[in-house]
Amino acid sequence: MRSSQLNNDETILYVEKFQENWCRVYYQDQHYEIYCLTVHKFLKQLNANQNFSRLCKNQYHSPIKIGDTLFSPTMNIKDRDCEYFNLLKVEEKDPFYESLLERKQILKKAKMRYLEHKKRELFDLY
Repeated sequence: MRSSQLNNDETILYVEKFQENWCRVYYQDQHYEIYCLTVHKFLKQLNANQNFSRLCKNQYHSPIKIGDTLFSPTMNIKDRDCEYFNLLKVEEKDPFYESLLERKQILKKAKMRYLEHKKRELFDLY
């Protein structure tokens, strides 16, 4: 368990609410860490304490960009239970990542969001 120190060198796959004011972060190397931060505060700290910007303002589930990573919300970002998955990792078909999303029952949603993102990117709709 970490209080708030982040390692920005590791690829984050999923950020979930763990308990009130805590989050669990899953990494590509198949480990997870628990932080004494809400999901929103974790992502803000990951973004050097700057507010993150959504790619498309008029969609409640628009991805947010932090560094080179796009995180897609699992539900309306205003919902306290909103969690985030790494949108760009969908294309890699990584078994650990897919099983994680399957356990969360959002694998199909993640694939649809990824295709929607690629379509918007291809047609310059952002």
